[in-house]
Amino acid sequence: MAIPARGMSPSIRNSPDWMQMATSPQRKLQVFVSSTYLDLRSERQAAVTAILENGHIPAGMELFAAGNEEQLEVIRRWIDESDIFMLVLGRRYGSLEPKSGCSYTELEYEYAYSSKKPFFAVVLSEAFVNAKVRAGQSLDEIVERSNPEKLKAFQALVTSRMCKFVDDEKDIRLAVAQSIRELERRHEFAGWISGKDSTATAQVVADLGAATQLAASLQQKNAVLEAKVQRLRGEVTSRGQYNGRTFEELYEVLQAEKVVLTQNGQSQSVDLLSAAYGSKSYLAKGVSSAAIASEWEQQLFHRVASPLAVYGLMEFSKVPNGVHWQRMVLSESGKRFLGQVATMFHARATPVSGGNAPTVATSAPPQSPAGTHSKASRAKPTAKVASVSAADSHKSPAAKRPKR
Repeated sequence: MAIPARGMSPSIRNSPDWMQMATSPQRKLQVFVSSTYLDLRSERQAAVTAILENGHIPAGMELFAAGNEEQLEVIRRWIDESDIFMLVLGRRYGSLEPKSGCSYTELEYEYAYSSKKPFFAVVLSEAFVNAKVRAGQSLDEIVERSNPEKLKAFQALVTSRMCKFVDDEKDIRLAVAQSIRELERRHEFAGWISGKDSTATAQVVADLGAATQLAASLQQKNAVLEAKVQRLRGEVTSRGQYNGRTFEELYEVLQAEKVVLTQNGQSQSVDLLSAAYGSKSYLAKGVSSAAIASEWEQQLFHRVASPLAVYGLMEFSKVPNGVHWQRMVLSESGKRFLGQVATMFHARATPVSGGNAPTVATSAPPQSPAGTHSKASRAKPTAKVASVSAADSHKSPAAKRPKR
């Protein structure tokens, strides 16, 4: 059913809800109408008319064909297949179902309620009943004579739940329209779709297929983005390990920085990375500026440990109170950094005869892990000066100078 858009504001006409109403196929709801029959024929007709006027499908016992099934089973099946249950209640209890002793009307109502079927009820007011009597309808036909107590209990049950009191047939039609709209807002109904709208259904299926493909594509893109996020998180974590620098960046900085170390009266310039790596056993135990320390240890303190402290690789350790010298030892960051250098060194070293890797004491650290070709990375670092082992920390460095 087309909904006119003339005079409608653009904000409403272009809204998603309006577009869905205007383009989606109309769904018709099946409404099961339950009531006593002889006393409420015109009221049932008013309800049926209202259901049809609102574009839906009425169903009731007067529409059922005779069959071999028990009447109550037929009723339950029709209630199950309907979308909404409606009760019209007057002043009659109705015919009784033999096994239960309850009226069919009450059994229908209770079955719909217990099966959680969306429902509503319209109850005739006293004014409506009096108007029917004045119109010439027999009081015996309108008012319950056989089971007044059962009717009273049933009325109390119905009016304790969702219902509307009506004064005339116009109120019935209005109650039907309002109640169906209210239930449509509160429930997702399957309803019935005309066969002429099958092309629209086919289009929905096609759109669903396209949406599925789009979802798969978006999932792939999301996986790529998630991998990038994880990589960036790893970089952020790595930068936090060495005072805002990654391992690769700090490696190149230390490789580019030069220090001068003196052995046997001869001074030699080496990069700070080689000096640190070659003297890592000294630095791990700690070096001091004490006057009683060897000249070599004092050099390591001032020319290697102090520059490394700038990058957070060395830290001051405790010394006795009252002394005028200091002692530094590798920090946790320094241990981790030189450990990574050692791992990279041994991973890239070429085995010599006998299958042993080159020793640290006679080899320089590997080239930059970033694979750059800067002057610092092309220069072959020298570890001759820093090749003294930790076991000889109190011997003259000149005695441990490698042979040329």
